[in-house]
Amino acid sequence: MLACVGRDGKIAFLKQFKGVGDKYGRDILMDVYHPDFRDSIALDTRVRSVTAALGLSFPTYAEEEGSTWGSPGALGVDGWTVDRVIYNFRPEVLAGLAG
Repeated sequence: MLACVGRDGKIAFLKQFKGVGDKYGRDILMDVYHPDFRDSIALDTRVRSVTAALGLSFPTYAEEEGSTWGSPGALGVDGWTVDRVIYNFRPEVLAGLAG
């Protein structure tokens, strides 16, 4: 896997395995903070609950990941950081959006 070129090559390699889709294809290497995955976000129900609270929707995984979630310039942090903040503090993020 590490010999695969770039982020997309690594995701394609991982997705060959049963049970590995878009989310886990990213999440596996995000968990070890691999440089190719620092602008990634593992989209799941917790992240999508924040997306819904913001009134946003996206037709594809790639478009959602490429939106503000994966845009370091828009939020001042990389996608990995956004993912981990939502993972660790989702109730607080949702409360902040509501209030």
